[in-house]
Amino acid sequence: MTTAGQEDYVRLDPALACAWEEYTTAQDVRYPLAYAWIPDREAVVIGLSQSAERELNLETIQDEKIPIVRRSSGGGAVVFIQGVLCFGVICPPEELNDSGIHGSFRELTSHVADACLGWNIWVQVAGISDLAAAPSKSVQQEGANRHALRKIAGCAQLRKKQAILVHGSLLVSADTTRFKNYLQFPSEVPDYRLSRDHDSFCTTLEEISGQSLPLDLVAAAIRQHAEQRQWTWQLPPTTCPAQLENLYQHKYQSEDWSLRRIRPKQL
Repeated sequence: MTTAGQEDYVRLDPALACAWEEYTTAQDVRYPLAYAWIPDREAVVIGLSQSAERELNLETIQDEKIPIVRRSSGGGAVVFIQGVLCFGVICPPEELNDSGIHGSFRELTSHVADACLGWNIWVQVAGISDLAAAPSKSVQQEGANRHALRKIAGCAQLRKKQAILVHGSLLVSADTTRFKNYLQFPSEVPDYRLSRDHDSFCTTLEEISGQSLPLDLVAAAIRQHAEQRQWTWQLPPTTCPAQLENLYQHKYQSEDWSLRRIRPKQL
């Protein structure tokens, strides 16, 4: 459990966050570690196997000098701008009731979904790894009003022998109209997207709840529900410790890594 007065989140370089998450997931994790952070700069983060040329509007990103970071987990591209709160859980496999990919997403994002209930926002895992919000609980019924489900978080997973990482970026108050500036229409989409563009597909907690939700309030609620599960709240370091220097400097800050070409899938 965390000590009284400890912060609910830290402000962090996205490249350092990726280095810390990869390093920690490879360690001998004895109990679930939950955390939250906000980006200290605008960035575009892409999944491990994605092609930057296919998924991103590279010219705009480079003109605006926005860094691109390739994470070690799967999933799709996300945009880190003001109003995004990042969260994650690093968990020993034996702690999970369902060790499959879908079960891991459900269990290790459940604290976020429960926190959202405090603002009458019903959240569910949609597609493979999204968190989607509905304007009423009835939308959770199977097959009901898929067009009403809108994405509030993109999540991804990294599975190692020692631990499983599930992390995501929660749209609290972000300007989702900016996403089209940096992201092309994705090459792979969940069925509930229904061909919607970024702005009509994504929403924020503030938009769907109709109330102002400061990031610190949301982070505190997520922490509360994590600790109710007996998960330890452990914030990432804000400066690079020695054991992360190689990953941080030579991988996650490297353009060769972030923009590496991915071999197309064989037809």
